[in-house]
Amino acid sequence: MAQHRVAIVGGGPAGLMAAEWLSSHGVAVDIYDAMPSVGRKFLLAGVGGMNITHSEPAEPFLSRYGARCDELAPVLQSFGAPQLREWVHGLGVETFVGSSGRVFPREMKAAPLLRALAGTFACKWRENPCATSLAGLDDRRCAALCLAGR
Repeated sequence: MAQHRVAIVGGGPAGLMAAEWLSSHGVAVDIYDAMPSVGRKFLLAGVGGMNITHSEPAEPFLSRYGARCDELAPVLQSFGAPQLREWVHGLGVETFVGSSGRVFPREMKAAPLLRALAGTFACKWRENPCATSLAGLDDRRCAALCLAGR
């Protein structure tokens, strides 16, 4: 089988989740981010307690998206709040539902979740050591990356 390699632009929660999933399926992953290390905004978001998801049933949650709810329904059925909590628990991070219905890590901090996430695939992917920015896409929708200092 041919070895595949994927470049992910952005080392935030979505980029890290994509890297974790791809690397668990045998794909080599390179993460490019404007910051010198991944997860920086993730850590900032966790300052206020790190709201991971919600505990609201899918139907009322989807209704908040108005006309787009039909487009989002299949996505949230395959990976909604319950699946997200299960995935976080699989990383070894316990969660709880607060009085607002929001779901938080038991420790109320982002750093343990980020460390757990990075630890699951650190040996399978490499973070680009240079700060990077997306310069644009060409006609074939291929990304052009600008490496800092080059």
